[in-house]
Amino acid sequence: MGDTHKPNILVFSPIQTEVEAYADCIRNNGFISVKAAKTLGEAEKYLPGTEVILGWNFPTQLLCKPIA
Repeated sequence: MGDTHKPNILVFSPIQTEVEAYADCIRNNGFISVKAAKTLGEAEKYLPGTEVILGWNFPTQLLCKPIA
C-alpha cells in the first residue's frame, strides 16, 4: 500500500485551553499538520490549505469567504 494522506487540520475554539488540548490530541494520533486558532483572525490566517475543520463556534463568515 502507498502512503496514507494526512490532511491539513484546523482546530478552532474560543477557549484557549480547549483548543490546545484538542490540537494536541490530534497530533498525538499521528497527524502532523494541525493548526490551533482561538480567534477569527487566527482562523483566517490558517484557513488557506485547510482540508478539515474541527471546531466549536467556528466563525461561519469564513466558510463563505473565497480564498485567493
